[in-house]
Amino acid sequence: MSNSLLFDLPKELQPFHQAIENTLLDYLQIKITPITVNNNINTSTLLWPNKFGGLPYLPKNKQ
Repeated sequence: MSNSLLFDLPKELQPFHQAIENTLLDYLQIKITPITVNNNINTSTLLWPNKFGGLPYLPKNKQ
């Protein structure tokens, strides 16, 4: 990806345009959507399986 701004900076930030442009990083935007069953959010997954956007789980022997 080329490092160039896809938007105009406010005039207060214009002096920093090059520094901001030089530090741009690639990123991936992810949108999560709950799994639904019969128009209800699926809550049948257990707590400990790995899942994206689910409840965090930390085993008892971990801090």
